[in-house]
Amino acid sequence: KSPLHMTAVHGRFTRSQTLIQNGGEIDCVDKDGNTPLHVAARYGHELLINTLITSGADAAKCGIHRMFPLHLAALNAHADCCRKLLSSGQKYSIVSLFSNEHVLSAGFDIDTPDKFGRTCLHAAAAGGNVECVKLLQSSGADVNKKDKYGRTPLHYTAANCHFQCIEMLVTTGAN
Repeated sequence: KSPLHMTAVHGRFTRSQTLIQNGGEIDCVDKDGNTPLHVAARYGHELLINTLITSGADAAKCGIHRMFPLHLAALNAHADCCRKLLSSGQKYSIVSLFSNEHVLSAGFDIDTPDKFGRTCLHAAAAGGNVECVKLLQSSGADVNKKDKYGRTPLHYTAANCHFQCIEMLVTTGAN
């Protein structure tokens, strides 16, 4: 892991800024293919996510299991980080704040799967994070998208007994 990866693990905002200002490679990858942005998303460091994106980090770069930073933020129930990644305007589907009009930015498909066919919504549902699930649904995520094993987000949330997520997915059309 690079020094920037380590600051991302521990949420060391000031140290991260110093590394970036002194030429630290923003999109460097660790042995799993994760960038510092993946690490910050996984650990829920929203301020660091903002700094990395502002400094040019690629939010659409795949890491371990072909997951995007958004997958990791959703999987670990960091709704604020999901919101920051979705609103960055960088290759993600976003929703206008003033209407429910769906806006696509740079062609990123919110339903892009990891290597197992799981989307960000699968990850949020598995973790039972109602706020992340709502956010992803409002961004156009497909509630009935199946992974490579035929499982939908509803399967994942039911398997983990997340009753609020089950209710929300069913009321919004999940089968």
